[in-house]
Amino acid sequence: MAVSFHTPTSTSYLHSGIGLRPPRVFAGFKHQSPGPFRVAKPNSQFDFRTKVISSTQSRTSGSKPTQGRIKMMLEMETPMIKRKKPGGGTESVDLWSLLEGERIFIISEDIDEDLSDELQTLLLFFDSQKSDKPFLFIFDCLGGDVHPCLQIYDTLQYLESPIATHCIATAANMAAFLLAAGDKGKRSASPHSMIVLQPLAGTINGQADDAVNEFNELIRVRDYLFNQLSIKTGHPVKKACID
Repeated sequence: MAVSFHTPTSTSYLHSGIGLRPPRVFAGFKHQSPGPFRVAKPNSQFDFRTKVISSTQSRTSGSKPTQGRIKMMLEMETPMIKRKKPGGGTESVDLWSLLEGERIFIISEDIDEDLSDELQTLLLFFDSQKSDKPFLFIFDCLGGDVHPCLQIYDTLQYLESPIATHCIATAANMAAFLLAAGDKGKRSASPHSMIVLQPLAGTINGQADDAVNEFNELIRVRDYLFNQLSIKTGHPVKKACID
């Protein structure tokens, strides 16, 4: 049984000039398709490393893979930046670690439990350093699983540091909800970005009692999302539902 919540088809979901897309479908609160805009991004780092190792297995020197070739190709995946060490000299640090050190997080893949757990750990660690420097979250993301996204949202509300959010290209579905988690005056979007918040939907299977419990949970999550959007935007809950 599929359950879909809300809204006439003429409603525009936080983006102008584009008709309403079909709702995201969740089974057990895990989205079942990459969304209507483009194919979900794979784990490019894993795929890249797998291809490199596979391609070099046939290139051997004295029955051993050409390790220099593997090392060179793997280093192409993550940009390395040289920086000065406090005691003198320089060291190479990957770009993503540098950005994290500056409290800048780029969310560019579907949000799942692994990503939310890793992000929560990093945020709590950096927040424990008692710095006034804000966290900056840059979104180019089609959303993700409901509960991992709510885990990130709850963590952001717990932090003492300021929170800034920015959409660089696309923030859809639960990513659009997380975009609203930024502090007032610290939420922004690039001129050509697209922000889409579609109605929550779910696929319910199993016994009748299980179906009722799943349905009630969908209703609870839907109401929670609308209430939080109302708080963040300052608009009534009814307007948040319509918009």
